[in-house]
Amino acid sequence: MAPLSWPSTLPVYPLLGTTGRFGTTGLRTAMEAGPAKQRRRFTAATQSSSRSFVLDTAQWQTLETFWRVTTAGGTLRFSARHPVTGAAADYRFVANQPPEWEQIGPDHYRVTIQLEEMP
Repeated sequence: MAPLSWPSTLPVYPLLGTTGRFGTTGLRTAMEAGPAKQRRRFTAATQSSSRSFVLDTAQWQTLETFWRVTTAGGTLRFSARHPVTGAAADYRFVANQPPEWEQIGPDHYRVTIQLEEMP
């Protein structure tokens, strides 16, 4: 498990939903004639997910500090609960996709983060 943990003051489960994609472990090669060939290339792959939350100002600041400082701009792994199974898993922010936010009220922000579940 990762030594860092998702901040306890932030929601464990997304309030606005989660979308995800299973990791691909196969390789597909087009042939000159006939069907494409496929084979397994890896036994483990990252699984990506996008999670959206509604945060107040204090939570928004906590997320910003967690992303900028604690995870070194999103590069370090951390432990968090899986949004479907509830099991602990290791994640990292997707590189070059920092958290996106939008103010939706005087003290409320819609925040979307892109994560990779590590194998």
